Formats: sequence, C-alpha cells, structure tokens
Amino acid sequence: MTSLVLLRDPFQDAWGWNQLALELRDMGRRVLSPGLGDGVPCAAGEPSRALLRGLERRIQDAGVSRAVLVCSGYAGMLAPALAERMPSVFSRIIFLDAALPEQGKSYLDVCPPPLADRIRAVGTGDAALPFKAFEEPYAGPEQRAWPASLCLTSEEEPAAVSFGRKRAETLGVEWRCVDLTGSPVLARAGDLARALVSFDPPEPLGDGTGCGRSRMPHDMRMAYCAHYRRRQALAETSCDSHTSRSIH
Repeated sequence: MTSLVLLRDPFQDAWGWNQLALELRDMGRRVLSPGLGDGVPCAAGEPSRALLRGLERRIQDAGVSRAVLVCSGYAGMLAPALAERMPSVFSRIIFLDAALPEQGKSYLDVCPPPLADRIRAVGTGDAALPFKAFEEPYAGPEQRAWPASLCLTSEEEPAAVSFGRKRAETLGVEWRCVDLTGSPVLARAGDLARALVSFDPPEPLGDGTGCGRSRMPHDMRMAYCAHYRRRQALAETSCDSHTSRSIH
C-alpha cells in the first residue's frame, strides 16, 4: 500500500499534523511526517540544500518506498526537488494549499501577496527556518519534470483560492478545490485524511516485470516464457472443457 510523506509548512504546529498522521494510519497507511529544519543547520547561504539533504536522509532511514508526497505552504518549494532526488520513492505530489514553485522565484514571490507582506513585516521568529529560506530562488526541476501533481486549495479564503488556481493553471498543474474550511488539519483531520486517500493513485500490480504485463509479441512469449505457456495451456483446456459440455 502507498505510503504518505507529510511535509508541513514551518509556520504550522506539529500537533495538528500528528493528528492527521494518526487518522491516515488508522486507514492502514504508512505515514512519515518529518519537520522542516528538525536538527538541520540551515543558516547558510542556500538553506534548501541542507533541508533537502536532511529530508532525504530521514526518508531513507525510514525505508519509505512507493510514496505520495503531501506538502503544505513553504514545503511546496522543496517537494519537486525532493521527488527528483528520490524518483524511485515518489509517484505523486499533492500540493495542499502549498506554494507552486517557479524557476528563479522565491517563496515570497509565489505565495499570496498578503502572506508575503506579513512574513516581511513580522519575520520568521515562529518558524524553524531562517528568513533567507523564504528569499532563496527556486532552482529545482521545472514543472514538466515533476511526477504526477495535484494542487488542492481550500474554499475558506476566496482570494487565496483564486490565486492558487491561477498559479496552477499557469503552470499546467491539475487543480481541485476541496472543502478544507475550519482549519481541517487541527479540527477535521479525519475529513482531510479521507480526501488525501481518495486522490491516492492505485498501486501497480506486481513489480511491473511479470509476463502478464509484458508487451512482447505472443509468439515470442510462447517461445521464451514457461509461465506464459502454462497460462495459455490452462486457458485452452478450460475452453475445450466448456465446448465439450456445450456439445453434449
């Protein structure tokens, strides 16, 4: 079953996201929720590099595979680069009211202007990251190189919804508006968990290497694959048996 890696915005409290993780685990999902900047010295000139190294290490240590990456707020600036560094792990990114990064632009350039104004005015004292992280230009992969991506925005703030939708349409990212009113991460974690699971892509059957999924022509499969020959023989036997019963 697909795992979920939750990357919360550094301004958001961990408690609500822990509740979301519990709800997802109750649904049978494996969940990892690493905090941005947890134990990572990122006061250098390029905080994103240190953050990505720390996240990659946490995910590798946890043994996560076949996962969906769910990001919120500033974490959207890191998600495509993290997915690029771990292509065998992440099959999908869900931007949950998250920044949609654009080459050469910082978080302050791509987040809603009122939020950018508040960050500039108040600073980042409540976040685990230095202010430089929000000014750093995005240098990750372009949108066409991202894995399958989905942008979810809430209906709580019409201006923010309009901003998020316009950004998604400009970048060519699939966009959907869901009912996330009432701070669901804190108060409606179960509803949010069900919404996230509903967008989870189906897990592939097997490892994709079996003869049943091969595009090799029938004659070659009959010549080289004993398992395929047995399947064909069983199918023919079943067909002969059905024909015999029909005649009699």
